Amino acid sequence: MSVKSAKLELFEKMERECNSVDNVADISISHFNKDLSHTSPVEVNWILMCAIQKRCFKIVRYFVRAGIKVGRLDESTQTAIHIAREGYMTQQDRQEILDLFFNIYDHLNYTNDNKLSHFHMACENGNVDMIQRFIDHGVDINQRIVEEFSKDTPLHYAISSRRIEAIHMMLSNGADPNGRIIHDLTPLNRMCWQITVISPENFILFYLSTIRMLLQYGSDVNTQDDNGNSPILNLFQCQPDVCTS
Repeated sequence: MSVKSAKLELFEKMERECNSVDNVADISISHFNKDLSHTSPVEVNWILMCAIQKRCFKIVRYFVRAGIKVGRLDESTQTAIHIAREGYMTQQDRQEILDLFFNIYDHLNYTNDNKLSHFHMACENGNVDMIQRFIDHGVDINQRIVEEFSKDTPLHYAISSRRIEAIHMMLSNGADPNGRIIHDLTPLNRMCWQITVISPENFILFYLSTIRMLLQYGSDVNTQDDNGNSPILNLFQCQPDVCTS
């Protein structure tokens, strides 16, 4: 039997048995020990990626309950954490499953071909405990991804989580508040621009609080995007009641 067939067979066994119960607590934590004893970290990672692609999140929950970890992989390895952002789940499921994955992969900061790292994903998920752990282990706090239409830093990902505590943790630990991304937008300029495309009742207090925090940590109010607009010019495209808040 080939290695690929063996890991596929194990995944299908896990999928079948996890889906046969309402709660993975009904499965013994040692149930798959014999199977996993012959499985490499690369194969375990593959099984978890399949669990995401097949939307069998019970496998992920079982791994955490049983204390199963992914052994050390090559640093440049695509993991289940990377593909969890590719539309396989709802936002609510994604928040839960990513947090579970950080228990399975620990603090190891694997990156994919686009330099998207586990640290970026912890920031995007607003997981302040994991953000701090990565920082404590010396992660590059300003590492950019290299996707065609995005050069975001971890700070941009933290802002997208809409969790003020995650943003504050990044800024207080030295994240660059003036890092430019696509269209030459700094975090401040992008926040001011985004206010123009949201309604006041949707996260407006978060946006204003984040803008204040960025200013407190040295965001440059005179930077210009590729349209020549400064943050304040982008801000004044919004509704008058927002601009005077």
